[in-house]
Amino acid sequence: MVTNESNQPIITVFERYATLAAYCDQWFANVVGEYQTQMRCAQGCALCCRLETVVPLEAALIAAYVEALPPQHAVKDDFSADECVFLASDATCAIYPVRPLICRTHGMPLQYPDREERDACPLNFSDIPLEQIAPQYVLSIEPVTVNLLRLNLALCMSAGNADAAGERIYLRDILVRANPLPSHILHVIESNRRLFQHVLKAFV
Repeated sequence: MVTNESNQPIITVFERYATLAAYCDQWFANVVGEYQTQMRCAQGCALCCRLETVVPLEAALIAAYVEALPPQHAVKDDFSADECVFLASDATCAIYPVRPLICRTHGMPLQYPDREERDACPLNFSDIPLEQIAPQYVLSIEPVTVNLLRLNLALCMSAGNADAAGERIYLRDILVRANPLPSHILHVIESNRRLFQHVLKAFV
């Protein structure tokens, strides 16, 4: 592991983000295992791949991953206006290992803090009312979102600009490398190449 006094806060941020992503992935797997016959989420279904922007933390991770992709790795260049720019021509995700948290949870049984009813992709659970799903298979979105925002703030503070935590970065800009990140976040990546090589190993 790359460790020194200057980049330890950044390492901690990404390690905790990796833990949060792993938690979401494990919950997703548990839901599929318990309700397999009710699930339509699978490789090739991309109806929910409509994400346009992410927070700087996830943008930095995606940008580092995209930069490390081999030249022959194809990303579709004829995407429609309403689909994710990282959706490949075979309907797979070109950045799957570092996909944002929303992509790791979307479509599954979710509970939002401002709603009484649960939410899920209408293609899933067509034979089971969402209210009948066991509580351990329903993800409360609030703690996931709160933890993401806290980690994002911590990264921006480490980069020297806490105000950047409120910014949203377009995935399209990351793909075409059109100044995809605020300069202070970009500096974090540029000055910590070995760090991001280590960070990506937690996802790939």
